[in-house]
Amino acid sequence: SQGRCSFSLYEGTSDYGELVICDGVNEPFLFQMTGTGALTDRTFFAKEITVSGTTAPTIGVIHDKHLVVAGASTAKNTIFYSGTNDIDDFTSTGSGSIVIEDAVVGLASFRSDLIIFCKNSIHKLVNINNSSTVAVVPITTNVGCVSGGSIQEIGGDLLFLAPDGVRTVAGTERNSDVELGSVSRQIQSLISDIAADSGFIITSGVLRSKSQYRLFYSKNTESPTVARGIIGTLTSNGFAWSETLGIQA
Repeated sequence: SQGRCSFSLYEGTSDYGELVICDGVNEPFLFQMTGTGALTDRTFFAKEITVSGTTAPTIGVIHDKHLVVAGASTAKNTIFYSGTNDIDDFTSTGSGSIVIEDAVVGLASFRSDLIIFCKNSIHKLVNINNSSTVAVVPITTNVGCVSGGSIQEIGGDLLFLAPDGVRTVAGTERNSDVELGSVSRQIQSLISDIAADSGFIITSGVLRSKSQYRLFYSKNTESPTVARGIIGTLTSNGFAWSETLGIQA
């Protein structure tokens, strides 16, 4: 009975990394494989990760030696982070949780900060490895994120779908500072329609070889042949936009 899954890969001590799956229904699931050669020569390990009680986050991301999760229906405003280099333990040294005054819909590790996308605001988690100074700092309380499925990194910036268009979280020349920008004014009416319809399932991806950001939107009640999307191609003059139809994303 899982929902849409969020996958994160931790390049830790195992030969192939450790895969964490969050689905919003169950506790996070950890899968690890070690060894080399034939599958019979390798070791497989799997377990559920207890975050807090039976908390079932929808979002998981690896950030600076920690697994950070959020989006649980029982704790919509809380982010939880694991122990340092201990992604399957949320009680060990370096672990903790922070409550925000807004529902979390997405997470993204960006440079040295963790960007926290909420329904009506955006924040960043700083100093995750220092228990005395770790904090959530607001970036804006006037812009939120429609769906965590829209968040992608391209061209050194984070793109996401806001209620007023596709926006960027960009690093500035000042160290550890960020700024917000809008990149979809050419297709504003289309974007407004997508953002205003809460029935859309939104997902996205990046084709780096083409410098493209692709966002897809569809409904469970629709035929896959009418699944729609937009493509933003990063050019020297900004993003150029086009539409897709029938790509089953």
